[in-house]
Amino acid sequence: MKRYLSKKNAILESIRQKTPAYVKREIDLSFYVVNKIAEILQLKGMTQKDLANLLGKKESEISRWMTGTHNFTLRSIAKIEKALNVSIFDINKDEYRVNKFLKTKTNEFVILKFDESQDRDFPTIRGSLTLSQL
Repeated sequence: MKRYLSKKNAILESIRQKTPAYVKREIDLSFYVVNKIAEILQLKGMTQKDLANLLGKKESEISRWMTGTHNFTLRSIAKIEKALNVSIFDINKDEYRVNKFLKTKTNEFVILKFDESQDRDFPTIRGSLTLSQL
């Protein structure tokens, strides 16, 4: 039995080494979402059945999602966030209020200035400068 497990572990390790980085990242994100949903449900004293009812889904579908192999879409995550009234991804909006740099076709960089005076979820572009204009 030990020899079988050793061979099985070697095969799994070989597969892991051949797996592209983006696939590994996709798996990590999927498990992050599942763990976050489970944590939120536990904190709210809710079950998967409660979540299913909120989303108009069958409990069996939510159960499949929670295995970690479901390919969550941004839409499905947004619906879950809305149903639970929480944020799954804790994205700090302030991180996006800094100047952004974009490479243009002329190989110059454009500095986008964001208007932070308005209380919005996403800042609006106020103007831009190229490096040659600085």
